[in-house]
Amino acid sequence: MDMRRLALYAVAIVLVGAAAPRVPWFTPSQALSALVRDDQSVAGCMQQDAKNLRAGITVSAIASNPKLALVQVMASCVCGAQNCPFWVYRVDGGSAKRLVDGFVIDVSMVPRSSGPPDIVAVAHDSALVTDGTRYAYRNGTYVAVDSWRSRGDTGARKPMSVAIKFVPGTSSTHLAGAVSVGWGDVYTFAASAGQRLTTSSLHPASDIDVELFPENRLPVHVLLNGKGIFLPATGTYQLTVDPATAGYADSVHYRFTLEIQ
Repeated sequence: MDMRRLALYAVAIVLVGAAAPRVPWFTPSQALSALVRDDQSVAGCMQQDAKNLRAGITVSAIASNPKLALVQVMASCVCGAQNCPFWVYRVDGGSAKRLVDGFVIDVSMVPRSSGPPDIVAVAHDSALVTDGTRYAYRNGTYVAVDSWRSRGDTGARKPMSVAIKFVPGTSSTHLAGAVSVGWGDVYTFAASAGQRLTTSSLHPASDIDVELFPENRLPVHVLLNGKGIFLPATGTYQLTVDPATAGYADSVHYRFTLEIQ
């Protein structure tokens, strides 16, 4: 990391550390012990640069009943080019349980009429795009209830993914949208092993790529574009739509039919 980046980290750490109130029931030392136990990256950072790690950790109270704490670390050994990690812990007596974690450029709280606040986490994806996730406290933990992508240049926003639900009695659906480089569409669907998935009536056929990915590391990655595939396993799959040419500057308006049998 260059000196300018190190200087920026140092300033950010000082500012965050100065602003964060003390949480007596979950101190930075207690939080760091929990992180070393739960997160391999933090454990490795502790071995490499413990001083920087200790200087960069902040703990903020989210709620007092139950006791929920937001832990953030701004240290070069755990941060990426833009995003730094966060964790939410529930503290009960002497034990701390990790509820959710991720990498962000910003994390904020949204109060609710009752109970712990929602958490909104925003991560840098590219020079123009940020990814957002909203978490709500449900049944003793935080769960994702919404996710989206936003463009800084246009203010456009789209869901992180769209779940495909076939109309009862049918096995096909029509999909349409507009994509550009770095601003593709993602669809998800559940399927069973042995089912055949096909795409047809792609328009414009030469300007878009429709690809199939596993969501849970299933052994498949296929460029569909009018081809069919027998799905190898039962699970959830992702279908991505992107411009076929990386240098394509304009939006591509697409439509096609997805069929599963």
